[in-house]
Amino acid sequence: DPLPDIHHQSIGSILDKDPIYKDYFKFAVIRNPYDRFLSGYRDFSQNRYSSRASHPYHIADDCTFERFCLDFSDSVWSKDIHFRPQHELLTVGDEVKVDKIIRFENLKHDLQEVFDLLGLPMHVFNNLPKHRHTNKTSNHYAQLYSDRSKEAIASFFEKDLKIFDYEF
Repeated sequence: DPLPDIHHQSIGSILDKDPIYKDYFKFAVIRNPYDRFLSGYRDFSQNRYSSRASHPYHIADDCTFERFCLDFSDSVWSKDIHFRPQHELLTVGDEVKVDKIIRFENLKHDLQEVFDLLGLPMHVFNNLPKHRHTNKTSNHYAQLYSDRSKEAIASFFEKDLKIFDYEF
């Protein structure tokens, strides 16, 4: 199926399309930038022959996570939608334009709040189809960052860290 028209569009561009969207309840799922970045690296380096095979570029087999972090801001990857800073999608100016932020790390709890607010039964969430299975290791992302790589990612995602109150 083709992706919907609003796939990866910023909230600003969506709100500009039709004034009625301003009256809709809007929510978004965000993720800790360090965890999200590591997930993107793993997805494009380890799963390169699966669903991402058609992506226009790949992470070289010999590119370590450290090297990817240090070279990231000057690479083609820094413009890739999968690594785009989340604030660029959810703010106009510096103002968050969604009504509810759901944190990936608190997904079920935060979604329960949205479902309660909208009067939806939670079994609807529990019955949603699973679109992807991850091959996460037991390593917490903090164990995989050096001081230098942590600093490089903090610099690139500085506004996400500040606006969404994330820390390492």
